[in-house]
Amino acid sequence: MPPRRRTRLILAALLLALPLVAEGLLALLLAHPALVPRWPPLRDAVRRAYTLEDWNVLQADPAALAPDSRLGYRLRPGSVRFANREFDTELRINAAGLRDDEASLVAPDLIVLGDSFALGWGVGQEQSFPQRLEALTGLKVLNAGVPSYGTAREILLLRSLDLSRVRAVIVQYFLNDHGENVAWLEGGAGLVVMSPEELSAQAQAHRERLRYRPFDLLRAAFDDLPFSSELQQDTPETLASTALLVLSSAPELRGLPLVFLELDAWGEAREPVAAALESVLAAGGAWNELAGRLTVLRLADTLRPEDAFVLDPHLRASGHEKVARALADVLAARGLLEPR
Repeated sequence: MPPRRRTRLILAALLLALPLVAEGLLALLLAHPALVPRWPPLRDAVRRAYTLEDWNVLQADPAALAPDSRLGYRLRPGSVRFANREFDTELRINAAGLRDDEASLVAPDLIVLGDSFALGWGVGQEQSFPQRLEALTGLKVLNAGVPSYGTAREILLLRSLDLSRVRAVIVQYFLNDHGENVAWLEGGAGLVVMSPEELSAQAQAHRERLRYRPFDLLRAAFDDLPFSSELQQDTPETLASTALLVLSSAPELRGLPLVFLELDAWGEAREPVAAALESVLAAGGAWNELAGRLTVLRLADTLRPEDAFVLDPHLRASGHEKVARALADVLAARGLLEPR
């Protein structure tokens, strides 16, 4: 074989092998997250492969969900195992479909509304920041975080909870709350809550997504869609004003002290909506009444990237501990921890 032709064949073989090597490298890094390099381009590529092709999400697991006509779904009471690449946890769910004990449903002092971050996705039951806040303050804290709930559905959930002795409500926000909040303001619960058929279709789509096909990981690694694309569609000020409209529309919250905190993926603490919310409230006007009782807790100087998992966008136990301590400090400063 002529040398030139041999060289071309070798180069062609190498080019064909590169995708196989890249797919194998991604699979290796998913299996061993500690090996994922800190170099952002490669780290982010592995994270995209994980979240798009490998990520087991609780809200698509029929065994973990109970259909609910008002909320679309709640977590199914009892115990459920929830695992991913970086954790293996047990969720103990009470009669209201919340990750807390039954006693916390009766006359809680504090209620934490939120999504999977408040739930304690990836950490033990007692390591979630609502439970750590309870341990730090000695108050009864109800963890009302449910995966994928937006602010609007959190308000719907609040209407079924015991508010007889509540001192304050803590609202944990994530960027993907915005779509649900807009739907709520435009059309009420009918546009927010999914039907049992939609819930089943979501679970089926998730199972299909997790079914591996050749080079799935490589394709996902080059996907340019951000983890949460809301800021590509609207400004932080729009997201903040929408969240405030939802909160101000809830009669159950009137007169109650509120603490608002925004958690970002992978502990980045960018907090674009929290920052905008502070500015909107400071401008006064229509928000004067709410501004007097709503505190925005900023975590940019508290959380670090190491407080989140490498692949999974949620907080580790260290991040939950920091959030709980920051909340305890804010509540103490407002005099909300004093004995009654």
